Amino acid sequence: MPVDDVVSAMTYFIVSSYMTVNNLSSLESERSVAIYDQLSSVFTQNATFSKMSDADKQTAAEALQFLAAMPQIAFSVNRNDAEMRQIARQNLSRLFGDKTDSMQITEFGIEF
Repeated sequence: MPVDDVVSAMTYFIVSSYMTVNNLSSLESERSVAIYDQLSSVFTQNATFSKMSDADKQTAAEALQFLAAMPQIAFSVNRNDAEMRQIARQNLSRLFGDKTDSMQITEFGIEF
């Protein structure tokens, strides 16, 4: 993944948080691709994102990767870690608000 690929980083952030919240050990790759495609469409149409420098995109991508990795790694070591599941749920809530509980990842991407 290129260091400034915010779309891939956001996809990882969403997928890893979703997997942790739902106690999943894997997710079909076509579902991740569908999310990537959804996000790519949104990001390319966003004027603020388009104006970001490569350095700002790199910073955003690195932050997303870190925020996603920490609960996922800890949860993979101890699948009964309720605190890590809660952190992952908070990650998703920051993006989707009240819709987080009804969120599903399907072959079409994110659905509520």
